[in-house]
Amino acid sequence: MKKEKFSLNINTILLFFVLAFLSHELTYSQCVNPTPIGNTSQIFCDSNEPKIENFIVSGGEIAWFDAPSGGTQYDKLLRLENNKTYYADDITGGSCSPNRLAVTVTINGTPPTNTYSIIGVCADENATIADLPATGTNIEWYDAKTGGNLLSDSTPLVNGVTYYVQQTANGCTSKRLGTAVILIAPETPTVAPTQTFCATSNPTVDNLKAIENNVIWYESEMASLPLDISTALINGEDYWATQESVGCESLERAKTTVFIDTPPNAGISSSLNECEIDLVTTNLFDKLGGSPDITGVWTGPSSLSGGYLGTFEPGVNSSGTYTYTVKSSLGACPDASANVAVVIEVVTPPTGPTTQTFCEIENPTVDSLSPSGNNINWYDSDNATIPLTKTAALVDGKVYYATITNTTGCESVLRLEVTANIEKPLPPTGTATQTFCEIDNPTIENLSPSGNDINWYDSDNATTPLTKTDPLVDGKVYYATITNTAGCESVLRLEVTANIEKPLPPTGPATQTFCEIDNPTIESLSPSGNEINWYDSDNATTPLTKTAALVDGKVYYATITNTAGCESVLRLEVTANIEKPLPLLVEMKSIGTIVIMLQLL
Repeated sequence: MKKEKFSLNINTILLFFVLAFLSHELTYSQCVNPTPIGNTSQIFCDSNEPKIENFIVSGGEIAWFDAPSGGTQYDKLLRLENNKTYYADDITGGSCSPNRLAVTVTINGTPPTNTYSIIGVCADENATIADLPATGTNIEWYDAKTGGNLLSDSTPLVNGVTYYVQQTANGCTSKRLGTAVILIAPETPTVAPTQTFCATSNPTVDNLKAIENNVIWYESEMASLPLDISTALINGEDYWATQESVGCESLERAKTTVFIDTPPNAGISSSLNECEIDLVTTNLFDKLGGSPDITGVWTGPSSLSGGYLGTFEPGVNSSGTYTYTVKSSLGACPDASANVAVVIEVVTPPTGPTTQTFCEIENPTVDSLSPSGNNINWYDSDNATIPLTKTAALVDGKVYYATITNTTGCESVLRLEVTANIEKPLPPTGTATQTFCEIDNPTIENLSPSGNDINWYDSDNATTPLTKTDPLVDGKVYYATITNTAGCESVLRLEVTANIEKPLPPTGPATQTFCEIDNPTIESLSPSGNEINWYDSDNATTPLTKTAALVDGKVYYATITNTAGCESVLRLEVTANIEKPLPLLVEMKSIGTIVIMLQLL
């Protein structure tokens, strides 16, 4: 049921629209009045303020609409709009025209554009009518809204006066629009008659001062181009200022004269070091570096004489820092000052042991004394003036005198006294020829004397001592020094010749035969004797006892010890052969057996 009801509503609506359309078509088709006649493009002058009623169209009772059909009907007093299309219909007798006449409107002589009701003009620009803004065709300016006088382009503008402009285009003159002129004339800036700057600040136009802001500077009263703010100022030159406001400058300019002050020069700080021993009168001005002005004054711990020279007199003036101050001539630059530090130096003598010990072997010189250095001078007496050279040899028991010179070149008055003690130890003593056995592998440590205070060398002038483990060489001469308790090594050396005993091995048959029945022992081997030792191997170190029984087939090794008590390194090798004959009983049994065998035969 709901679906059928919905369908009925739709059909009803469609029918309504169809009937409405047919009604409209029937109504329009009933328009019997003729179409209005007239120009489809009509031109009017804006100054006439054209209205709907000003259209020129022939026909019955004409009505104007905003659409070609239907639409809204215009009031006859409605003002026409430029470039707009209007539609005319003949509505005589309550009917209408089958077609409406479309008319497009052109309105000429509209007021100029780009005009302002009020305009500000810079008074300093001497503006004229030609400077007033207005855009259009055949522009004309008058002194009244209507009528009045036509003004030429060269007519000067007057503050507070309103000027009227019109244009004429296509034979139509527009109505006039008024522009009120305000001449803008900022006040003249306030500047000091003179301005002074210090040359060290490298002053430019940007440094010029005025009470007001927005000031523009010129190089002359009539100059047209302003100065760049980075333009350097010139001593003695005049500069002219205007004040700017809303883009306009003051009519009059204010003048200031620039003076560039030269910075004072007090020179470069330095110091004066007066030595205690040679104080002299000095002008401190001469101690300043650079090229100081001579207009300064000195201040310090005491009053100096000599004006700008600042004469310092030892014994009269105190040590300390003296300041030289110079003021600038115009006062624009800060005061300059430099210092001279006066130091009267009393140098303390060097310190060190009053007795100093050296080793003769080191060939001590003045440079060996303590303290030493480039700032130490040594003398051979307390009042000597010529220092000793560093290479001068020291003399045992002599007194030497030392001074010190500080970094400013002052030498001490007092001197350090030092007595030089030269240690000269005697060489060690010992046997000139020393004998050793080859088999003992003798080394340096076996030489006599020996100990921590003894050094051995392989020549009389060698400087590198031999090590204790270096092997001795037969027939070589060795040289010994001794170092005493002061750590000094003897200059003289003990000479020792090493004698290495190398006895030959004993001789004898390589195979020696013995009877077992003799119970042969080591002592049975040949050779034998107190100087012979027998071993059971070639490298055995413990000799066999003389009563040790020989072993058949065993090799024995013999050494000999010479009269110096040295055992031979090489050994005699002997193989022991022990004869062992069969017992007699065995032999008899063998004979009996032979006899029995013979009998059987």
